[in-house]
Amino acid sequence: MRQHSFNEPPTGRHWPMSNSSKDVELSFLERMEEHGGMIASGAPTGAGITRSVPAGPVWLIGLRGHFDADSVQPVREQISEALAATGRPVVFDLSQLAFCDSQLLSVLLSVAVRRPVALIGCTPPMQRLLEITGTGHVLPVLPALDDAIARLGSEV
Repeated sequence: MRQHSFNEPPTGRHWPMSNSSKDVELSFLERMEEHGGMIASGAPTGAGITRSVPAGPVWLIGLRGHFDADSVQPVREQISEALAATGRPVVFDLSQLAFCDSQLLSVLLSVAVRRPVALIGCTPPMQRLLEITGTGHVLPVLPALDDAIARLGSEV
């Protein structure tokens, strides 16, 4: 099976959506395009969202930078906005994550309470945080986007 690029959503597949959720997703995507496809928190740590796009039956959110108490709130709000735009399961790409603490873990867990979640590109600091806190069963770490789609795609 072909692996999807982390910079582009998969193409050539059509997944059913209701008109209303499709309209909301398109509105959110249009706002993303206005910012060059990237939403950043503006925090000095460079923490932000690299992309927030549909990827087959899931919604893919890429995170980057150094997350702590000072930088997580704007990203929390942006993730909430993305979740309001879609009812799809969420895959977080953490491959560009430099640092995270319990603040980001709290954001990810709050998403997992509302819908199925998986993590890809999990960095060693994040893997360690999941191990220490025992939250890996709530936030499963998968090797690639295709694996996340296979696991979460049926939960739409």
